[in-house]
Amino acid sequence: MNPVGAPVVPVGFEIVVEWENARLSDLARTRRMLAALCSQLRELQLSVAPRAWFLYDPEEIDPVLTREVLAECVDATDGAAFEAILRPAGGLRYYALKNLGAQLCEQPVVVFLDSDVVPEPGWL
Repeated sequence: MNPVGAPVVPVGFEIVVEWENARLSDLARTRRMLAALCSQLRELQLSVAPRAWFLYDPEEIDPVLTREVLAECVDATDGAAFEAILRPAGGLRYYALKNLGAQLCEQPVVVFLDSDVVPEPGWL
């Protein structure tokens, strides 16, 4: 926090989420992660929604289901809290997915989030 209590937001950041753990955990937990992420992004009142990369192995993860879960995060009145980009990455696992996501990002700050971890309030 800065001295006046407003959150300090870095200029230009992107989010990388591996979707491998969503396969291993209950999708309800992944939905809670997305809800928490959306809530925290909206609290920042950004002028532009950041890109969020969702990387997955198409042999292991159903992209249709992934799109459906992501669509639940979009609020019709506020618009999307992030620009979701689904990126298939055949044969890649957890760390390789994260590394690929970092390579795809164009902004100077990269935020990593696991698909099965629910961020606590104020995390972002």
